[in-house]
Amino acid sequence: MSQNNASVRVYMDGISGNAADVISALPSVTRVPEPHTADVWLVTAARDVARAAAQDAPMVLVVDEVDYLGEVCWCAPVAVSLSDSCGVLAGAIRAAHNGDCYISPSVAALLRRFPAPDEYDLLRTIFERPDLTLKQLATHLGVSARSARARLHNLYTLACAGTRAGLVVEALRKRWINPQDYALTSAPCAALAPRERDILQMIFRWPDISMADLCHALDVAEGTLRTWMRAMYSRAGVHSREALLIKALRRGWVSLDEVFLDGVMEKRGGTMT
Repeated sequence: MSQNNASVRVYMDGISGNAADVISALPSVTRVPEPHTADVWLVTAARDVARAAAQDAPMVLVVDEVDYLGEVCWCAPVAVSLSDSCGVLAGAIRAAHNGDCYISPSVAALLRRFPAPDEYDLLRTIFERPDLTLKQLATHLGVSARSARARLHNLYTLACAGTRAGLVVEALRKRWINPQDYALTSAPCAALAPRERDILQMIFRWPDISMADLCHALDVAEGTLRTWMRAMYSRAGVHSREALLIKALRRGWVSLDEVFLDGVMEKRGGTMT
């Protein structure tokens, strides 16, 4: 980082309260009220990162919450945490002003819990087009099938998931993907039958559950369960379990509270507790 001691004019977008006071008190920083007069933007969310990028403004991402951190951090070349020292904050602002890249150690530690940028590309594609095969995913991303398979394997490992359906649910639970981007934004579609709703809730809670375990949990014959599943697939216009889960969010068949239900019923290693 440059050791230039000249004051850097900063515009704080979405930063207020004690955090703003701490940054404003840095000796190398002058806070300005208008973005067009700033040398560096300090931002806190994906929306703010996009605004700064649209203006081609040097930026520092100041991480306040862990939710959806990974996807946002990969968009910002400089990122620090509010828990970092004043020296680290000042150094990050100077790095952005000089056009350098800098991720503080605290943010780097947090990022290890999130997918890498190329893995995010694959994950977003799965959410947007969940019925694509691995070969189709690779073609869509412009990579080889081997590369797509490796990215998917890394996502499975990081999420501790065994199937794409499990990956979809864990990506929501771990806040890798913002569910508001896919959840219902208008009036719900036609409601499910009570038994169909039971099936869907169980799949969300135990996304890797086998058909045999699902039949046992619901106390129904496998043929009956398959009939219900085919009916749900047909109504949703999908062909896979992960696509059904995503479409269920979009159609309001489940609530976000149900998606984030943790610890009540979990499937681990083939057993339910």
